[in-house]
Amino acid sequence: MKKLHLTFWNQDGSKKTFVIHQVDQNLTPEKVYYLMNKLIELKLFVKNGIQLCTKIHSAKYVEVITTPLFNVSKEPEQEAILEELVNQKFAEIATEKAVQQTNTLTITKKYYPLIEQIKFYQSIVFQWLVLEITAFYQTCEQLFYQKNSHWQRGPDI
Repeated sequence: MKKLHLTFWNQDGSKKTFVIHQVDQNLTPEKVYYLMNKLIELKLFVKNGIQLCTKIHSAKYVEVITTPLFNVSKEPEQEAILEELVNQKFAEIATEKAVQQTNTLTITKKYYPLIEQIKFYQSIVFQWLVLEITAFYQTCEQLFYQKNSHWQRGPDI
């Protein structure tokens, strides 16, 4: 599809090009010239105090032509072979995952008592840490209120 490139001179002497992507393909040069003049008369475009589109420079249709150089498409036989290889690989991966899960279950059953014991000790250590932190906080709070006796202590939570 053709695009219409409208090029104008700006007030500072530079060029500004508008590209219209979807345009009537049968516009006459007179009609385009007339429409460009109407756009100039409207004085719609100002950038940094400089009037854009003050004079007509040019107009042209631009058409992009795509020329393929090569196409690396797969043949139907190659696609079937590729699909079979992919299915085989998926089957291998599924088998490996099943073996890994079986090994994991065996290890879990073997070490389950040890895992439970570790979880129990973790909970005890956590409770001990909470008690130590609480005691430390209370000690700090008491020292603060002793040094700053003019502060009133709020209600205990």
